[in-house]
Amino acid sequence: MGKTYYAQHNPTKAIDLESSDYFFDKTGYEHLTSEEFKGLPDRKPNPNGLHDYLEAIEKAVKSEKYEYVFTSQSPDVVKGILNLGYPVHYVKPIPTEEAKQEFTRRAQERGNNSNWINGTIQYLEPLPLNYFTAEEQHNIFIHLVPPHLYLTDIINEKAI
Repeated sequence: MGKTYYAQHNPTKAIDLESSDYFFDKTGYEHLTSEEFKGLPDRKPNPNGLHDYLEAIEKAVKSEKYEYVFTSQSPDVVKGILNLGYPVHYVKPIPTEEAKQEFTRRAQERGNNSNWINGTIQYLEPLPLNYFTAEEQHNIFIHLVPPHLYLTDIINEKAI
C-alpha cells in the first residue's frame, strides 16, 4: 500500500514501524533492507519482539509527532494496540485477483522474497474481524480501497 514510501516522504506526518526490526535479530543481516530481510527462513526470533514493538508504537503515539503510525496488521499486534487504548485502522485493497497481482508486483519491486509474498498474500482477502472479539471490533475500522491506489493517494484525497 506504500506505508514506507509515505513515511519517508512525509517524515513530520508519519512513521512506519517495521515489525521485522523488533521481532527478529538482524545480526549478520545488517546489509539487507527490511524488505529483503522479511521472509528469510533462518531469522532468529527476538523473544521480547511483541513487547518491544508495542513499546515503540506507544512511544511514537505519545510523542505526538505523527498523524499516522503505520504498523503490522498481525492480530497479536492489533490486539496489543487495542489494549494500549488506541483504535486501529486497516487499509486494505478490495479483494480481487487484480489486488493479488498488484500486491505481488509491488512486493517484488520492493525486494520481498517469494516466501514472504506467499505467506502474506493470503491475508489480502479475508477481513480480519474473525480474530477479534465483539468488544475489540468497536475500535477497529476497515477501509477497503481500489487495488491500484497507494496510501499516499488515499491520504491526500482525505479518504482516511
